[in-house]
Amino acid sequence: MSTYNEKLHDDQWQLLQLIIASKHSPGTPGKDDRLFIEAVMFIVPNRFRWRELPAEFGKWAVIYLRFKRWTLSGTWRRLSRGTQSDMTLHSKMKEIEDFGEVFLCKRKERQDRKMLRLKEIKK
Repeated sequence: MSTYNEKLHDDQWQLLQLIIASKHSPGTPGKDDRLFIEAVMFIVPNRFRWRELPAEFGKWAVIYLRFKRWTLSGTWRRLSRGTQSDMTLHSKMKEIEDFGEVFLCKRKERQDRKMLRLKEIKK
């Protein structure tokens, strides 16, 4: 397994905090937004499965559900667009945003297949 060495710099975290604070994120506030974002920064570029998330980040299922909520609410898009002053951070947030868009497309495809099966059953 890959070692975790991709942490946010303090100035990057301050920028993200400002964006996060500007609009309430969905769901119950997390214990540690910084650790959550770093967990996602670990998963996305390495293309690990959520279950492979190291325990130091917390429970993988909680991280996954929070990622899903932030994707559905457009939070990753806001973070990507709000970090253009730091190109390194922006590229990381853009990669997460793109990963989330793929997640949404796959989710829609699954829902469409399910609806199609239900229609076929009713015939």
